[in-house]
Amino acid sequence: MSQKQLAQSEAGRAIEQLSQLKEKIAHDNMVKSNVNKSSKLNYDAVEAELKSSTVGLVTLNDMKARQEALVKEREKQLAKKEQTKELML
Repeated sequence: MSQKQLAQSEAGRAIEQLSQLKEKIAHDNMVKSNVNKSSKLNYDAVEAELKSSTVGLVTLNDMKARQEALVKEREKQLAKKEQTKELML
């Protein structure tokens, strides 16, 4: 192979690697975005439930205990949804 052909071949490989890297970055960003959205939705749901179930003055320990209980309950609900989706598939 001549140097010109070799340079073209290397340029082709570099372009291919660059496009693969771009695709991977785009995919990773999409996955992160979906995770952030679901985390925010879960946090918002727990926060709304906490606000609606808390009336009057509450000690910090009581508030933390309620929050932990609500987070665990929300996680159970999400796990059940996932199981249902998997069974349907």
